[in-house]
Amino acid sequence: MPDELRIQSVRCDKYHDWLLEQAKSLRLRDKSSGQAAPPLADYVMALHRAVRRSKGLDEYTGKQVKWYRINHQRPAGPGRRKHRTRGTWPSVDHYNGTGKLDYRICSATVNFAKSALDEAAFVDLCRKVVRHHNKAQSERNERVASARRAAKAHAAQHAKSARNPKVPSASA
Repeated sequence: MPDELRIQSVRCDKYHDWLLEQAKSLRLRDKSSGQAAPPLADYVMALHRAVRRSKGLDEYTGKQVKWYRINHQRPAGPGRRKHRTRGTWPSVDHYNGTGKLDYRICSATVNFAKSALDEAAFVDLCRKVVRHHNKAQSERNERVASARRAAKAHAAQHAKSARNPKVPSASA
């Protein structure tokens, strides 16, 4: 078992159970898509390699995956909303599609967001999201700054008129 998982107090039996559960699920998925599925042991080894390569981190974000959670019962979560209840639980991403025995470890949330995209498309999507977010944030910041400038100018004008009240002329 990788040291990064031991550090998180993951029990060896739970890690083995997780590997086996994931391997069975992946093999079943490959078989149901009409592909010839390699032996279960090949899936287990491919998953173990992916876990070791990840060093306990989400391979897309670099954030810590909460491996210690596999010691506990996994939340079922309703259908496609499982990622919300599992969040940073370890999840297996089909890096090159089904049947390739090439996996990446990531959080359930990231795996849900990535869905069926390949890595290049996922990274491109993330860049677009960040660019849009930064642009929208910049526009929001400019609107706030503009409103503050207008409020400051209004307050200055009000203070000036309070210091110099208009006196009605005698001719009126």
